[in-house]
Formats: sequence, C-alpha cells, structure tokens
Amino acid sequence: VDLYRTRNNINFDMICLVPTSEKGKYNDNLVNLITKFSKEINVPYIQLLIRTRTIKKQHELFTKEERIENVKDSIIIAENQNVVGKNILVVDNTSIYGSHTQEIHRLLIDEKKANQCIFLCLGLGIKAKESDFDINLNYKGKFSDMIKNWHWPKASKADREKFKSLNK
Repeated sequence: VDLYRTRNNINFDMICLVPTSEKGKYNDNLVNLITKFSKEINVPYIQLLIRTRTIKKQHELFTKEERIENVKDSIIIAENQNVVGKNILVVDNTSIYGSHTQEIHRLLIDEKKANQCIFLCLGLGIKAKESDFDINLNYKGKFSDMIKNWHWPKASKADREKFKSLNK
C-alpha cells in the first residue's frame, strides 16, 4: 500500500485475481488480501476472470506447449464487465512459466481492448523454489513489520549463505 501510494505513475481502474486451476474457484487467501488492498488504495476489486473448466496444474506439465494449450480458452471475462480502455492490475499467487499471463494478456488487451494490464505475481516459480520464503498466512501485523523480521528461505545453510552473498 505504501509503495503504491508513493508512486504517482500507477493508476488502475480495477484489480482482479487469476482463478485457481479449478473451474470457478479462487484462492481464498488472495481474495482476502486483494479485498483489503483494494479498499486501502481505493481501486475496486472486480473478479473479471472466470475459469470455465478445470485445467491440469501447470507444474505437472512438462513442455511450454503443454502449458499454453492447458490454459488456452479456459478463462473468460465476467458478464457485464467492460474493460475497453481500462488499466487493470491482475494478481496471481505464482507464475511458474507465464502461460496464464500470456493467455490473460491476450484476452484483456487483444480481444477485449483493455488499455493496460499489469501482472503482480506474489510467489516464485518452480525454477526459484529453493528461494521461496516461509510466510505465515495467519500473521496479523503490518506487512512492513513482517518484512523487518523476514524469515530466511527454505534452503540449506550453505545455500542461504550463498544467497546472502549474492544479495550484498
């Protein structure tokens, strides 16, 4: 919220969430997070994206082509939602290979003529799983306090030391 407020060049008309791999389902934790975020920044959370069929989980597929085919035409824009000329923040819990990003960008920009869609992915993909952080989803404090007391990655001590030295 603080970062959003300090930037003058960020102006969204709406925020939406990428659905889970299950038809009609959304990650409850992300819905709660985005609902609170949208209220704080005064940008409406509108669930634009609807999964029309259950798809395979992306991390279970092996090729880029399989992943693209898996998500192709599995998401639609909610009825009565006009995105023409709108700037949309699209939030996802993770991006493993970018297949959803490509499909949603195609749908919002190319087909539905949104002005801009910016993707915010809160998790790391499978290639960086050794750098995932252990976050307590039940944490009730401020996010800024959580960052101050950040937990180290789920990795061996040697890997953590390597990670620290790379980020000095």
